[in-house]
This record gives sequence, C-alpha cells and structure tokens, in this order.
Amino acid sequence: MLIIKGKHAVSEALTSNQPIRSIIIADTAKNHPEIRSIVSLAKSKSISIAVIQKQSFIQKYSDISQSIIAEMPPVHHHALSDVLSKSPQSIVICDHIEDPYNFGAIIRTSVAMGVDAIIYPKDRQVSLTSGVIKASSGALYKIPLVRVTNIRQTIDVLKKHGLWVYGTDVHTGESCKTIRVNSPFALIIGNESNGMSKQIIKHTDGNIRIPISNSIESLNVSVATGILLYSIIQS
Repeated sequence: MLIIKGKHAVSEALTSNQPIRSIIIADTAKNHPEIRSIVSLAKSKSISIAVIQKQSFIQKYSDISQSIIAEMPPVHHHALSDVLSKSPQSIVICDHIEDPYNFGAIIRTSVAMGVDAIIYPKDRQVSLTSGVIKASSGALYKIPLVRVTNIRQTIDVLKKHGLWVYGTDVHTGESCKTIRVNSPFALIIGNESNGMSKQIIKHTDGNIRIPISNSIESLNVSVATGILLYSIIQS
C-alpha cells in the first residue's frame, strides 16, 4: 500500500484523478475548512473516508502534523519478459535516479511521450514513495514498471530482442539534433550527479547529448529526459 500525506498532496491527488482507495483523517482535523473541502470532493468520487482518533492516526501513520492521508493501490511491477513479448518500440531505463521528484517526473514525461515501459534497478535507486506518486501525478499507474537486479545484463537482453540501446552523456554524446536513433530503442537516463554508470557506457549503441548554452553546465535530469524523448520520437 502506498500512502500520500498532507492536505495539499491529497487534494492534488484527487483533482488529478489518481486512483485513491481511501482517505483517513484524524478526528481533530475533520472540521478544518481544507479538510472539509477534500472530504466533499472525495465523496463526489465515491472514495471511502474514515475518521479516527488523533492518537491512533499518529501510531498508525507516524505523522503528527498532517492529520490526513490517502491510501493508494500498490503498483504492479511487470516482468521484463512480459514487456518484451509485446514488442515495445520505446523503453526508458533509469540508471540509479535518487530524487523522488526526478523519478516521478521522468515517469510522467515517459507516459506523455508514449513510452512503452520504464526499467529501473532494485538497489541504489529511489523507491516508489509518496513523493514519486505526487511528481508523476499518478502516471506510474499508467505504464509498465520493470524492476531489475542488473542493468547491464538487462541491456544484453534488450539487444537480443532487437532494441537499440542509447545512453546520455553530456560530454561525449552526439547532439540530439543530428543523431539518428534506430527503432525500437531504449534510452538510459543517468544518475543526477554521476551520469551513467561506467560499466554501462561501453555497452550502449550510441550516446546522446543536448546542446546547451555554455553559461549552463547541465539540465535537470527530468527536464533533459523530456527534451530527449521528444527529439527522438518526433524525428
């Protein structure tokens, strides 16, 4: 079960039609104007609402400040073999993304661009937290997510199934304006600080970069993902 905490986060989840299972409120907050507004909207969507004692709320959700949470359904992870059986045309691989906002934004952008699946590692990668849910605006329920043990081995599997694998490298990559990306493809998005893992770079079919002004060293990883996907898919 995934949980979203706080009035603003729950309200945003409701207005963006995320699949909320239930809302739990501490009894001391039930008459707060913002809470009452949330309850009204939730009822209009036939979402279950429970009001419990403040102390029980604290014990169960370890939160003494927000007084409201929304329970979300668990995210189903897909097997890589299942995704490949459907002949995907585009896949995004997250190479140890650490920030929940970045991961959520990458998921949201991937869905918007029609990507068929997202692959990410089990270790040294942000998990599916409430921050990821919020940043994705519920998009993580709309795309197959594949969690793998080893990205390099996964790349080998993708290549055996006919996918071209491209990395992102701000220093040695070819400009997204000129590179020819073959399809079907997988695009590797590197870590916010260190970029792609060293053991992965030599296994790509090519690396891509975004040409930017010399006055800016680099772009936010989720912003860069959006630019690259748009550039590749629209070319």
